[in-house]
Amino acid sequence: MKKHRIIYLYTVCIIIAFQACNPKYVPNVINTPMFTEAGEVNVAVNFGESGFDPQLSASLTDHFGIMLNGSLSKQTDYSLNASSHRFLEFGAGYYTKSNTFARFEVYGGYGFGNFKAQHYFTPIYNDSPSYLIKSDVNCNRFFIQPGFGIITDYVELSLASRFVNVNYLSGPDSDNGLRGVPFFFVEPALTLKAGSKYIKGVLQVGTSLLLNYNYVGYEYDPFILSLGLQVKFDTFARKHRKPNYNPEFEETDLNSYNL
Repeated sequence: MKKHRIIYLYTVCIIIAFQACNPKYVPNVINTPMFTEAGEVNVAVNFGESGFDPQLSASLTDHFGIMLNGSLSKQTDYSLNASSHRFLEFGAGYYTKSNTFARFEVYGGYGFGNFKAQHYFTPIYNDSPSYLIKSDVNCNRFFIQPGFGIITDYVELSLASRFVNVNYLSGPDSDNGLRGVPFFFVEPALTLKAGSKYIKGVLQVGTSLLLNYNYVGYEYDPFILSLGLQVKFDTFARKHRKPNYNPEFEETDLNSYNL
């Protein structure tokens, strides 16, 4: 029954997304690594509201991690309404563990991409014929993303809020008004990962909220909804990591033998 509800919710969101006929921004799936220590690598693939979103992340030290995220989508419907996008971003940040189960992380980064869309608009108050409206914009995006999570070997639950600044670089004449206008969004999302220690299914639900600007004709996708799969690797460095050397412990151990 729960599975049917998730499928229904996903379908409804897809339908609503098409109502934003010419989206000039589609939020990608938020990458929440929730590392424990150096030497961890996460590889994930996600499918959902933003299309196909691959993710790669790695912990280089006990408190420093990096990530690389992408998003690809191409959608059409029976009336030739269509939208597509390509987006790539990279980031780096700090993470720490408060105790055995609690994790805190904050990442920042930069991304860039292209968003295209077209739809046929039919006036409903007169007999004018339908006409085609197109949008094709390039943009960059800066983000900062704090997050908190509770993790075990089999279940992870985290809440992250991504704050983003989207800037448009180029587009057709109809979109020239977007240039030089900074758009700011806040994107909270809840992420659930469950499975085995190294392979987990991933569900993410969130939203994207425009904070600062009400530009006439500006449309974006307000939903973050995805299902995916994450595979975790322990690198050679972590598997063969030596325990911290403690000279005081060694001295105490030798004294116990009265040498």
